[in-house]
Amino acid sequence: MVAKLVCFCVTLLLLIGFSSANTEIINFSVAEDDELDLPFTETWPIFYPGHSQAKFEVTSAKLGTVLSSEICPDLPKWSSKYPQRCPHETWVVLDLDRGDWKRFNKFTLRVSWAAFHPTDFSIKVHDPTALAIHSQRPAGISSTRRKYARIQLVHAGVLTPPHNDTLDAMVRQLVPFVLTVEPLHLGIIPESVIPVIAAIMLAIVLGLPLSAWVYTHLLSIAKQAKLATKVD
Repeated sequence: MVAKLVCFCVTLLLLIGFSSANTEIINFSVAEDDELDLPFTETWPIFYPGHSQAKFEVTSAKLGTVLSSEICPDLPKWSSKYPQRCPHETWVVLDLDRGDWKRFNKFTLRVSWAAFHPTDFSIKVHDPTALAIHSQRPAGISSTRRKYARIQLVHAGVLTPPHNDTLDAMVRQLVPFVLTVEPLHLGIIPESVIPVIAAIMLAIVLGLPLSAWVYTHLLSIAKQAKLATKVD
């Protein structure tokens, strides 16, 4: 019963938190992969313990665009300063070898953005070997848990009249969004939810004795009222 109550409260709190925003989430498992020489990724945003959230602005692709799942051929030339090299997407480094994150094998990657920006997000997490074609030398003998996340955006608004390229260009703009990476405790619980669960458990622990006292007190009053009724 207590476990069900905790789950319900956590779900309710999460829904309240996301009620004013859209959210896209993927969970992924971590396994070691060959470490490659990818110097161009050194300019990418890096996520690690203590820096697990960042804001971005990316222009979404035209309504109805089917973005390629293939790695952008100009990826080594791409950066936040030169987004046109690989348009409508951004890349980040997930340094899962650092600090406390080394203890976890499952993570969640979450994109949150304002509901008034109609956008479809695609999130993919790649191993280093997926970028091997851009490596300057073959893989060494060392391994890594480092991953690379690719986020692509497509405008999802409904145009009236439809197929109006001019209007589409006007409504498409830089879409602000927040990217968050968190380890999953027990493989299912995001780290940010742990304090919420702790607070709920504390409230339950403190509330149970109080509720028992209130119940006993009310039961005593009811018995006294019943006896008084019989005397009358």
